[in-house]
Amino acid sequence: MSINIRQTTTPNCEDRIGDYKPDMITYHITEGGYEGTIEWEKNPSSGVSSNFVVSRTGRITQLVPITKSAWANGTTESSTKKYYYGRSTNKHILERKGNANDYTISIENEGFYEIMGGALTDMQLKANIELTQYIREQVKSIYGIDIPIDRDHLIGHCEINPKEKPYCPGDRFQWDKLIYGVKVAAGEIREQLVTVKPINASDIGRAITLVNASLYTSSTITKSAERLNGVYYIYDGKEIDGRYRITNSKEKVAQEPLSINVLGFIDKSVII
Repeated sequence: MSINIRQTTTPNCEDRIGDYKPDMITYHITEGGYEGTIEWEKNPSSGVSSNFVVSRTGRITQLVPITKSAWANGTTESSTKKYYYGRSTNKHILERKGNANDYTISIENEGFYEIMGGALTDMQLKANIELTQYIREQVKSIYGIDIPIDRDHLIGHCEINPKEKPYCPGDRFQWDKLIYGVKVAAGEIREQLVTVKPINASDIGRAITLVNASLYTSSTITKSAERLNGVYYIYDGKEIDGRYRITNSKEKVAQEPLSINVLGFIDKSVII
């Protein structure tokens, strides 16, 4: 896969230790702007770096080669230190015990948790999907390793350091869409084309009362995120494979971007 990646360098990296090879990708939120994050990671005094940084508009910069370890999500074997590996919720981190930087490739995403909750913009999500597949292809070419497209190998910083980084990348990060998109890009599955049917214009923005209704994170991936009760609004009146987008505020109806204003999908059958 060929994608547009701006190249720069940082002294904040090192060789991967021992026999470790990258077979996991970690996703972060910058808590800062795109250019500012890049400059900070290039600063020797910062002591931090990532392999890649992705902007809200989908621009990508690489600071650390795939063959080197970035300083993004390190762990320690000392139980008295704040980045102790034993607090991880990921089985591979717990099994390996060593510094997680040595077998991960890190992607920083421009954003602020307090504003976006970790949700990527549409352009940023597309860039992450393409970048993830690009990384997988590079790792395969360099190391002969296939990085599995699953939530054991594509993980958040919060899964490595849940105590110190509980909101990195954030609870609104679109994991289902990322996994689905990478599987499509890798040719593991065929993209599902959804059927969009318009409904009456008067239904756009209509208030609906939900009682224990399932909220879905996608129209085609049926993993239920949570149950909803209360008053919500039909976002744009488009039926997508038997589901509607909804929002939690009248002011958000038909507003862009979707990642901010759409809460999720609900089944048409629950709307009366």
